[in-house]
Amino acid sequence: AHTWSVIARTYAEFNRHGLVPEPDWVSVDHRQGALFASSDVNASIRASRELTPDLGIYIESVHRLSDLGAVVTNTSVGTAHEGFAAEWRMIQLLTVDGDRIGRLEMFDEADLDAALVRFDELDRQPQLLENTATRTWARLADAFNRRDLDGFLALTTADGGIDDRRKGLRALFDGPMRREGVRALFDAPPSSWRMEVEPIAIRGSRLSLTRERYRDTDDADRPVVAELLTVMEVTDGDLVHETVDFDVDDTEAAFEELDARYIAGEAAAHGRTWSLISEGFAALNRREVPATTLDFVNVDHRPVTAVEPGDLVANLRAVWDQVPDISLYLEAVHRLSDLGAVVTQAVHGTSQEGFEAEWREIHLVTIEGELFNRSEMFDEADLDAALARFDELNAPTLENAATRARARQAEAFNLRNLDGFLAGYSTAEARYEDRRKGLRDDAAGPGLTKRARALFEAPKRWRTEMEPVAIRGPRLALTRDRYRDTDSDRTITAEHLTLTEVGDDDLVYRTELFDPDDINGAIGELTARWIASGDVAHPHVIEAVCRLIETVNSHEWDAFATLSAGATYVNHRQLSSPGVETIADHMPSIRTMASLVPDYWVELAEVLTHSPIGVVGDVVLRGTSTDGLAIEIPLVMLVVVDRDRVTGFEAFDPDQRDMALARFEALNQPT
Repeated sequence: AHTWSVIARTYAEFNRHGLVPEPDWVSVDHRQGALFASSDVNASIRASRELTPDLGIYIESVHRLSDLGAVVTNTSVGTAHEGFAAEWRMIQLLTVDGDRIGRLEMFDEADLDAALVRFDELDRQPQLLENTATRTWARLADAFNRRDLDGFLALTTADGGIDDRRKGLRALFDGPMRREGVRALFDAPPSSWRMEVEPIAIRGSRLSLTRERYRDTDDADRPVVAELLTVMEVTDGDLVHETVDFDVDDTEAAFEELDARYIAGEAAAHGRTWSLISEGFAALNRREVPATTLDFVNVDHRPVTAVEPGDLVANLRAVWDQVPDISLYLEAVHRLSDLGAVVTQAVHGTSQEGFEAEWREIHLVTIEGELFNRSEMFDEADLDAALARFDELNAPTLENAATRARARQAEAFNLRNLDGFLAGYSTAEARYEDRRKGLRDDAAGPGLTKRARALFEAPKRWRTEMEPVAIRGPRLALTRDRYRDTDSDRTITAEHLTLTEVGDDDLVYRTELFDPDDINGAIGELTARWIASGDVAHPHVIEAVCRLIETVNSHEWDAFATLSAGATYVNHRQLSSPGVETIADHMPSIRTMASLVPDYWVELAEVLTHSPIGVVGDVVLRGTSTDGLAIEIPLVMLVVVDRDRVTGFEAFDPDQRDMALARFEALNQPT
């Protein structure tokens, strides 16, 4: 979304005649009849506007889109001074660097395949080790090499410091003393010295570990006259706040400092997880095997690997035997959550035959408790695949004791294990009720056993699938159960909604079946039983929100407007227009959705938290469009209520759950 926003904004700026490409734009024109030098985008733009003053461009279609950029077909329209109306198409390849375009390559309309091949080539290149800190370092090095003291100091904060921990040179310069330390740096070396900065590792956007070298350019061999490791932390304003210097062979201490600052700063929300991960990798460098769970998962997605998937200890020992001095460090962190992380690790070593090697790989690791429970390896170029896999693992799941009990019953049915199926019921209290139209039935005790036996008389080729729809507290769940005929293209032979309630012993003591389209009835009963359990602190709030959802699912728009009259609506989702609106402003969008998806309904999958003022919940919008497309839109909704009336809505993307909870907490603070 960010990539596309930058591209769309750039086109809009061009059409307002406000686009001024940065000097470091890379521009390549592959078109056969190119009129302008590839290196000068501004000259090309100026010349085009002189020929067609009303020139406008719009994106006709998108052929590729990734975090790197996009390949598009665009159409240009305009009128020449002579009155000749022109319209032409070309293929453009654009890449994004931060909040701006970094590369533009143009192809003839017929050369789409060539543009896609070029994009795939660029998209698979390993990402540069770069963040705000490394870019600031590059500017510092440039200022030093030009002996621009004022420019160098302008890149530093007034209250930061230099902590030099090198042996024999230990010193601390903070506040005004830091400026004196910088002046000494500029005074001491001869003018022939040049600074080189090589990034070793980054953490987040504001931390870097670099190797800093000074070379004497007056010597033909350009010898290194000084070398050190530096941990640097920059502010939100891209200014150097603090630096910590280490001897070049004190790598372990430098990484400890880097990670300590990471945990104290950008990784604070997941500090425990990162501590376990960094300690685990440090253990590997000590030839120690990190502690893992009994069901540890070890997967290698690389096409060429030296070890077989399977036992972690055996694989590690095999690598240590082949490369006795192998060492690794975590170069970059691409994702971090309480679940684990996706990192780039750099590996160095010398084989028994004396072959020196250095390579990089993407490593996905997850944590359970204090133990590692998963390791998945990817090629360095496959970062997107690793991130997609991590997001899949990190996605919140609807699970509680009731869904687990229902899953065990589904497994017992598929194995035709009647005894196991019945063992999942609380024999003393279990009750079954079928509320489907034309099939109303209920049973308890022996009647329940009889009902289960009848179910098991279904053809053995039938298999059941269980999909969680909603959970309430630890003991209530609503699932969508489907029975498929595995001998007939897995067609659905039966489908219903199942409400399952378990006791403290995790055994099922109540099961209720509903028609698959009776979502209001099923959710209503789920909510009623949750409130009856005594686990709901503010039942009137839950009931008010559920009434609102029922009106949406019944498409009773006048009733919905009455229940939400005057309510504010704030959309925090990435693909949305910012700003505060009212729900009345949003009603046309809701009605349009209902016209395009006639069976449109809302499922309140999970209530994440609630208070006297409202609810935060995971919501899924479902339905089937008029052209047969299945629609499923997950989001997080914050709903504010006042008695029976809703006064505010705020919508968030699923990965903004923490933001939604923080926003709700702020709303609950006394004013």
